[in-house]
Amino acid sequence: KQAEAALRQSEQRLAREVAGAKTLQSISARLISESTPESLYAQILAAAMELMASDAASVQMLAPDHTSLGLLAWKNVHPDSAAFWQRVAVGAGSTCSQALRDNERVVVPDIEACEFMEGTQDQQEYRRSGFRAVQSTPLRSRSGRPLGMLSTHWRTPHTPSEEEFRFFDVLARQAADLIERTLAEDALRESEE
Repeated sequence: KQAEAALRQSEQRLAREVAGAKTLQSISARLISESTPESLYAQILAAAMELMASDAASVQMLAPDHTSLGLLAWKNVHPDSAAFWQRVAVGAGSTCSQALRDNERVVVPDIEACEFMEGTQDQQEYRRSGFRAVQSTPLRSRSGRPLGMLSTHWRTPHTPSEEEFRFFDVLARQAADLIERTLAEDALRESEE
């Protein structure tokens, strides 16, 4: 019976892996076909939400001086919260500012139990948008240069699984590559004008 249970678990895990790989392949094809920055950002957000089964997402670009993040696009975030997060400094009380400062992913399974955001305006904005859990993952170029942040948000306390992060990290690498390419193309167009 133990062997049968282990086999069932292994089959279920394999089925999830195959489904995740198919989803990622479909997402990759959609991302590559996007022609404008706005449509690319919208697809990145939709893909992040799909892979993480989240209720909302946001993508931010690192400022040239590396001291803040600028909001590029968001989905299912309260408009007042989006306005508040238009520019996020390194010292702010959000997960993305912590991830920017430490240059590593930050996961908050429940904002009501998070010490670094306790009593901050960021915590109030998470509440306004109806979020209880959030994760922020740095976007890096292939050379390791920081580019920005990709965050997902949940309406209930939540801890993403390692499996979810494995697929999400592939998306984050693709998103960073595509954003970097889009920015380089925009800079080239501007220099030609």
